[in-house]
Amino acid sequence: MRYIKKQDHEPDCLTKFKQEFLEWKRKDDPQWEFSKLDWDDFKNPHKAELLNVLLKEQGYICCYCGRRISSSHNSHIEHLKPKSKSRSPSYADLVVTYTNLLASCNGYTEEQELEYKEKLKQKRDTPKPAQEFCGAKKGEWYDDNLTVSPLIENCAEYFTYTAAGEIRSANITPIMKKAADQTIIQLGLHNEKLIRERKKVIQDTLKHILIKQFSSQELQKLIQGYDKLDNQGEYVRFCAVVLSFLKQEYSVKKKSGL
Repeated sequence: MRYIKKQDHEPDCLTKFKQEFLEWKRKDDPQWEFSKLDWDDFKNPHKAELLNVLLKEQGYICCYCGRRISSSHNSHIEHLKPKSKSRSPSYADLVVTYTNLLASCNGYTEEQELEYKEKLKQKRDTPKPAQEFCGAKKGEWYDDNLTVSPLIENCAEYFTYTAAGEIRSANITPIMKKAADQTIIQLGLHNEKLIRERKKVIQDTLKHILIKQFSSQELQKLIQGYDKLDNQGEYVRFCAVVLSFLKQEYSVKKKSGL
């Protein structure tokens, strides 16, 4: 999970939608509020424009797992605090609040999506891939004390990873560990498909470090590079995982004076 820094002001597309929709609804109901909004009423072009804004500010990676996402496939607008009106406590009043909106993957891998699309081309009757992690998995879950939010500046510090791609709570305070453990479970971040994808990225990173024999100074520069957007405005997929391993390696090198 990587920290997401939101803009100071909500995007123009969201402001425009809210102004137009509120004006329309209050013609019949002067007391109408956005807590009554049906999310399906938030349509294109405003919805598509907002998704693009969210993707851009996240560097085109999923707000939870860090996989590559785009506006053309495998992404949706995610409500950090659920939009359900029936949930208790209800956060329905935040349904179109910019600071509550993120971009999440749809909970299945690119391979699953490509396979699904290929079957559709062949006109085969096939169900959509199972949504096993991230926003689709989280559903209506949210807990003020147990949710590790990507809007928390130190969110990456809650998690650590093994060379096999497994995600675990970091060696931190008991309260933070409990939150990390619950977040991993509720978001499905321990899903086998995610583990396999993380494992490949970790192994490629470790191989690169081993071959190049980086000094601590070179590792520091590499860390700075992975911590920035590239020329296309994208973060490296699973960059939080990569950075975790690079920082561990940097710490070892620094202590040994290399």
